[in-house]
Amino acid sequence: RDPLEALTDGAAPGVGFLTGWTRDEYRLWLVPGGLVERVDRLGAVALAGAMARCHCGGEVPRGYRALLPDAGTAELVGQLVTDHLLRVPLHRLADGRQDPSYVYEFAWPSRRPGMGACHALELGFVFDSGDEPDARKLAGEGAPQDLADAMHGAWVRFVTDGSPGWERWDAHHPVQVYGDGDPHVEHGPRDRELALWTTPAPEDPAPAPPPELRSVVRRLRRVGALRRD
Repeated sequence: RDPLEALTDGAAPGVGFLTGWTRDEYRLWLVPGGLVERVDRLGAVALAGAMARCHCGGEVPRGYRALLPDAGTAELVGQLVTDHLLRVPLHRLADGRQDPSYVYEFAWPSRRPGMGACHALELGFVFDSGDEPDARKLAGEGAPQDLADAMHGAWVRFVTDGSPGWERWDAHHPVQVYGDGDPHVEHGPRDRELALWTTPAPEDPAPAPPPELRSVVRRLRRVGALRRD
């Protein structure tokens, strides 16, 4: 059975839930291989491919364009696919559970050029393992220890006490944001984007995506399955 459906239907009663995402998940796959420039060049074709893979109508990318007027095509596609595969399901899961849920967004940008707050970057902070080679490959030099102390401490509190130290999820959608400044709670920081997904998909499918987009979406889909487990 799909883990998301099982959990929203009440599986694992009495178990708290801590989940989240990074601000720029998609950059781990688009930046190192130079796909940002390639997707930007594809323009409308790339957006059409994302629409096909995410089963959404044109109002969704138009909405993202309105919210991110300065973004290139790669960023629009990356955020759109990330929301479809990760943030929308995780919001649904947090909304559907009776037991406490806690949600975070990791927004500290890597010191590696162009990587931003990419997928898995937060793990070196969560486990306070910033000196490990894999963590340094993602974060670069000068990752802040105080951020690692804050995140690691929150995860330890969640494991030992059942709460990481910020508001539990409710109708106001509190999200603990870890970025350049002090960790803080924002209410509904992704609500405007996720509201775009409430419109049903059109009956006529969008054109098939180009190979570059198929590869990126397949990778993000696997990540989405792991995050929902």
